[in-house]
Amino acid sequence: MAIPFDLTGKNILVTGASSGIGRAIAIAAAEAGAFVVLVARNEERLQETAVDCGEKCAIEPCNLSDLDKLPRFVMNLAKKYGVFSGLVHSAGIGDWRPLKMIRAANLLDAFTVNCASAIMLVKGLSAHGCFDEKGTSAVMISSVAGGLGVPGQIAYGASKGGLETAVKCMALELIPLRIRVNAVAPALIQTPLLDAFEETGSQLSDAWQYKHPSGIGNVNDVAAAVLYLLSDASRYVVGTTLCVDGGYCAQ
Repeated sequence: MAIPFDLTGKNILVTGASSGIGRAIAIAAAEAGAFVVLVARNEERLQETAVDCGEKCAIEPCNLSDLDKLPRFVMNLAKKYGVFSGLVHSAGIGDWRPLKMIRAANLLDAFTVNCASAIMLVKGLSAHGCFDEKGTSAVMISSVAGGLGVPGQIAYGASKGGLETAVKCMALELIPLRIRVNAVAPALIQTPLLDAFEETGSQLSDAWQYKHPSGIGNVNDVAAAVLYLLSDASRYVVGTTLCVDGGYCAQ
């Protein structure tokens, strides 16, 4: 993958780096010159990502559901590796179930990992000595489901919608610190989860195919958008959500 945006000399923290979109972002950031701190629960899969990142990475397993510990977690990482120029929150829970099957635990899990953990991570990033005072970028991975109604994605869509509102609020608060906060909202992306679905012999419905005029995206499509937001090329982009959806939201 050709990397158009230089991240040389930047420390970037990436959550969800053990698989899918987060893994692709971490690898792309390392290829673009950044030192990447890889965060996820599964240390074994983080090791696999680290192999592709080469020497420009470190592994830091973490349970993002422990919200109160996240600010201190980021602060400790900054002490260990140096101030961060970027943070990408790609960890998330996909919850597909109709309203009649939703339980309180489903809602709490989705909001905790998809939205609340992002807020607490940025809180830690904004602490003194944790961010690059010359300019820092925080990028949240949202979803087109955060702005559009999708049957069966109530918990997931609501948590991503909340995340996008939080992005705007945090962006305005953190402008004085030169911390930019933005989101990237993909449509359906070919990830290991979708691969597993297709390996069962299942097929995406014609309706889903129709909603993606450019076809199903891949993880590098999202990674490229994130690299733009992490780089100095996007210095004037603040508090927005960039759709990476192949025309999904244009319909």
